[in-house]
Amino acid sequence: MDLELRPVTAEDLPFIESLFVSVRAPEFQAAGLDGEALASLLAMQFRAQRSHYARAYPEGDDRVIVDDGVDVGEWIVAELPGEFRLIDISLLPEHRGRGIGTFLVGEYVTLAKAKQKPVVLHVEMNNPARRLYERFGFKIEEEVGMYYRMRCEPA
Repeated sequence: MDLELRPVTAEDLPFIESLFVSVRAPEFQAAGLDGEALASLLAMQFRAQRSHYARAYPEGDDRVIVDDGVDVGEWIVAELPGEFRLIDISLLPEHRGRGIGTFLVGEYVTLAKAKQKPVVLHVEMNNPARRLYERFGFKIEEEVGMYYRMRCEPA
């Protein structure tokens, strides 16, 4: 594993959208959507998510995760006055389970602890990544819709 995080540019948006589709399409397909209806809904959801992140986290640091020279995911974080925020981590399906997320989350938690700030994130209730976060000491703070808000204290 030879990881690099490079800033997202306008040229990366097609990759970022295809990554979004690879993560979210299975959810909508399970609900019976396919074809043009699915593609249209995913495109709308992608634009809505990008817009939300830009408004909610103007200080967000949006990076492409590169492993051995190959774009494999996206990493969005922000250092806020009272906390570090893990906004989003997404990996292409074929690059999951290889330790990339574990490494990045571990480095981020270490950085936050060095600065004596908690790390906060939201994760879907049924997302298997929740177990990863729990291994790093994240605890559920509250339920927000279909998400858990989780916090890892610096202690």
